[in-house]
Amino acid sequence: MSSINNGASRIPVLQGPQNYQFWSMRMQGYLSMITTPGTPLTGWTVTTGLVPALPPVIAPAIDDDGNVTNAAEASASQALRLEEEHRRNFLEQSAIGLLIQAVPDSMLHLIVQGDPTATWDGLQRLYGVQGPASVYGDFVRAVSWSLPGNMDPAQSIAELESLFTQIEGATARLPEVIRAMILLRAVPQGMETLAQSILANQTQMSQLTWDLVCSTIQAAWSQKPQQQPQQQQPPNQGAGQKPGNPQTGNPGGDGKKGKRGKRGGKKGKGAANEAVTDADATNTSGVTNVAPQYGASSAIGFAAPAIANRPLLANRIASLAEPANASPSTSTRHLVAEA
Repeated sequence: MSSINNGASRIPVLQGPQNYQFWSMRMQGYLSMITTPGTPLTGWTVTTGLVPALPPVIAPAIDDDGNVTNAAEASASQALRLEEEHRRNFLEQSAIGLLIQAVPDSMLHLIVQGDPTATWDGLQRLYGVQGPASVYGDFVRAVSWSLPGNMDPAQSIAELESLFTQIEGATARLPEVIRAMILLRAVPQGMETLAQSILANQTQMSQLTWDLVCSTIQAAWSQKPQQQPQQQQPPNQGAGQKPGNPQTGNPGGDGKKGKRGKRGGKKGKGAANEAVTDADATNTSGVTNVAPQYGASSAIGFAAPAIANRPLLANRIASLAEPANASPSTSTRHLVAEA
């Protein structure tokens, strides 16, 4: 005998009147997949109770001498009856097991063990008939439906049609023209002229059908140019500017000019030191460099011992600070020496 299909792990769970219509349709499919060899019956047929009678059992015929004249025939019929009972019992138990998985814990008391027909009828009687409040909620959802403007509308149209089926399951029949008008109202932004075109080309109400509106919307979507996603600019990249490294200050993006500038700065510092060294060299070539005379109020007088031990630094400071009591001619000679 076959077992329950592995898809049972995806069985929908009954929530109440709000999803009974769709739940019952899916459950019919799952129950129909429960089969067993030797019989055309399924889990769904035993659940609905639409099953033929069991094969008859032939009673043994006894003659005057007390002998059974049809022992083989009676035995075969009895065996056939027992085998069919075993098959139906398997289908019934499998259907009950599937129904147990399809209801929440709060509804387990509605399961009638060994009788899927009574269980199904009880669930249908409690949740299969929608009240006015539930139907009104579905109707409000339908009239406020909106098709997406950035994707194929086929799936959304199918969901709307399923909602109409759920409303009509409560014996509230929706005319086809009302369905078509609700779908026309649901067209996305940018396709409003499509609804006007459909209404202008139809002269009678009977011409406005669901299939007409569906096919027109689908054709308009297939002809609509698909927008390619635009590549976003980095937030630190301006118009006409190459991507760069904001930390290095290099808009070119190679990250080398900033480092080259840093090395250039070191070269500039080295050039200044070379200038001081050249100034020292000129002192030996006959240009007299007069030492500055600092007063008691000099701002650098406190650092004189440390500076005296570093001749190059002393000459550099001397070139930057104008001596307080030096004559103009002395300052001129000092600037010449520094150059």
